[in-house]
Amino acid sequence: MKSLAGKLTVSIGVVTLLLATYLFYATYRMTDQKHKEVIVRQAEMALQYNLAVRKYIAEKVRPMMYDLLGKDEFIPETMSTSFVARRIFEDVRKDFPDYIIKFSSDNPRNPANLAGPEERKVIDYFNANPEVKRWTGQITINGRAYLAKFSARRMAPSCLKCHGDPADAPQSMIDRYGDKAGFHRPLGDVIGTDTVAIPVSKMAEALWSESIDTFLLIGFFIAMFFLMVTVMIRLQVTGPLSKIRRHICAASSRDSYKYIDQIDVPSRDEIGDVAVSFNALFSKLQDYYSSLEEKVAERTADLEQANRELIREMEARRETEQSLKLTRFVIDFLSDPIFFIQPDARFLFANKAASKRLGYSHAELMHMGIHDIDPGVPQSAWPAMWQELRRQGSLLMESHHETKSGELFPVEIRSRYYKHHDTEYNFAIVRDLSDYRKAQIEKNILEKRLRRALKMEAIGTLAGGVAHDLNNVLSGVVSYPDIILMTLPDDHELRGPIETIRRSGRKAADIVQELLTLARRGVSQFKPLQMNTIVADYINSAEFEKVKEAHPDCRISTNLDPALLNVMGSEVHLAKTVMNLATNGLEAMPDGGELTISTQNRYVDQTLQDYDDVEEGDYVLVKVADTGNGISEEDRERIFEPFYTKKVMGRSGTGLGMTVVWAAVKDHQGFIGIQSAVGSGTAFTLFFPATRKHIDDQDPLFVLADHQGAGQTILVVDDVLEQRQIAAAILERLGYRVVAVAGGEDAVAHLKDHPADLVVLDMIMDPGIDGLETYRRIVDMRPGQKAIIVSGFSESARVKALQRLGAGQYVRKPYTLEKLAETVKQALDS
Repeated sequence: MKSLAGKLTVSIGVVTLLLATYLFYATYRMTDQKHKEVIVRQAEMALQYNLAVRKYIAEKVRPMMYDLLGKDEFIPETMSTSFVARRIFEDVRKDFPDYIIKFSSDNPRNPANLAGPEERKVIDYFNANPEVKRWTGQITINGRAYLAKFSARRMAPSCLKCHGDPADAPQSMIDRYGDKAGFHRPLGDVIGTDTVAIPVSKMAEALWSESIDTFLLIGFFIAMFFLMVTVMIRLQVTGPLSKIRRHICAASSRDSYKYIDQIDVPSRDEIGDVAVSFNALFSKLQDYYSSLEEKVAERTADLEQANRELIREMEARRETEQSLKLTRFVIDFLSDPIFFIQPDARFLFANKAASKRLGYSHAELMHMGIHDIDPGVPQSAWPAMWQELRRQGSLLMESHHETKSGELFPVEIRSRYYKHHDTEYNFAIVRDLSDYRKAQIEKNILEKRLRRALKMEAIGTLAGGVAHDLNNVLSGVVSYPDIILMTLPDDHELRGPIETIRRSGRKAADIVQELLTLARRGVSQFKPLQMNTIVADYINSAEFEKVKEAHPDCRISTNLDPALLNVMGSEVHLAKTVMNLATNGLEAMPDGGELTISTQNRYVDQTLQDYDDVEEGDYVLVKVADTGNGISEEDRERIFEPFYTKKVMGRSGTGLGMTVVWAAVKDHQGFIGIQSAVGSGTAFTLFFPATRKHIDDQDPLFVLADHQGAGQTILVVDDVLEQRQIAAAILERLGYRVVAVAGGEDAVAHLKDHPADLVVLDMIMDPGIDGLETYRRIVDMRPGQKAIIVSGFSESARVKALQRLGAGQYVRKPYTLEKLAETVKQALDS
């Protein structure tokens, strides 16, 4: 994907999709849980109602009927708990036809109470587990899924009269049901179960009915959020950038820079600054080209005027021998070869410059003709050229002359037809164009370098501006997960999704850091590093393992100098440099090969090829060599240009890898050597100034409890509301008292009457004064005021100037909990 707008839209879409998926899932889970709880409660209530009816019949109605009728009478309609309960719930089921409320037995007196296969399994389960009284779960009855509750009815002494020996039972019961069904039950045996079952489909219907409305509402707000963010980015970032890109592409395609329209970008942000810089740069370029054309015209006119005067002088003095001698003397001292040529193409005269440049003596030249020194003019072509000279009077042409040794060199020939009495001559002045052509080549090279530098500068400035805006956008994605995770227990179900969001945000922040490296505007904290360690860590990383899996036919070998000196650098940028070169090397060997990474020390005490300003001293060399396809001369000249790549964009890179390498090496005061030939592989050699400083001990593991505050007051100064809210939320969680203001002027006004233990100061604030000017005013009013610097990027010179005034460390946006906590703690304890 080449479009920046497309990349941003896809990134925002992915984050929005993750958020929507999580909200839909959480909503569904909550609704599902609520419905399950309601269904279980309804089943429990129905079961309790059933048991209450049975209990009332058994304890109240049945004894009363025995008193009225005698012990040998048994009327099921009033004395049987299962009979009465079944008749009551048959009426209930008229309104709830899908519900099952019944008494089930494996040997019932009434066939309507006979247990089905699934109910028999539950009865068997109760018999096998005498201590269990109830069972709840999902069960299939008559091919339909139900959420069911079963209550076991076990044989008790009070049940023996009706379910024990038939001889003990009332005679009316024997007459009605016989002496088989329901009898001979031992104590503790499960007579049957009271069953309440509710269809699962009813629960699912209710769940989806309630969830659909919720899903539609969430989907609407998620879609509106995505649309608004996309439109805002298009209006504020990608729209103006597209306008600038179109203008730059149109300007770069012109053959002349004399007339280039100005870019009209009314915005006053970093993108507007890019347009203003572009306009100023091309105004100067137009002035330069106009001045150059004027100088060339003046010098050409001067030369033509000198030639005309010389011809007139020679014609005027030819009449006398003295004039001829004087003319010859003058001609011999001219630096350009001069010839008098006869109509048959033979030389009549040649000056000393002609003899010197061609390598022939004057006598040899007098026996030669034009076809002997100009391979492009054979003898057969001369008559036509002579007639053309007679017709026009003068000719200007370019050709090549050949010296006695066989050297060919380009020339410009100015011929003039002259007739004296009846004799005709061709007077020719030959200008050697070797130096001119060389100068033209050098000029073209310089112009290419100028265009490349302009492109690099424009894209770098553009990348820096975009990175600044993206850092502000990413702050919420990177920082808020830290805040949320502080409040969640380790086993909370949301920790996984939130940590995924945090990792995604930090990966996006790493991409922004690459843009800052391209812009060469990131503030890096250099420290002593060992390149062997950086190379080994990458070779042994999981990331490199994935790269190797994609190139199974490639071999990787290392040759690391065990006595390698340290370098001063940024570990992130140096690791990124090794990664880009190693990845490119493997991708250059589609049919397999060997990638070799080696390191060594070298003392440079003389100028290296292609480098005129290399300082003498010790250097650490990192060489990444492959045996792949190699790089052509044309591609080698453009390899470090942004977005110049022969790969498929979006599949194996962004076109910025080598540009980031170039920028990182330059930031480390180093330089790059390239050895490559098509079909013979490529070797990149990186030179980094060595240092004798030792590597500090590894930083201790971050422990949140060690970085808690004690109620100190911290003033947060930032022009972006979201940034102030994020910083305040983190610091308050750490136990600090936070006051936040929206600009430098507000910070100075606040500190006049309210002291602060520490100021968290943004470097770039618009409109109003920036971080450097704000701190100048603060220390004028409160000398020694502690402060730390925060920004998405800033010019290193201004950050260092602020630190010279007394400010502490620099913290790069977007914030992370660990970095902000450590920096604040160190600043307060210093």
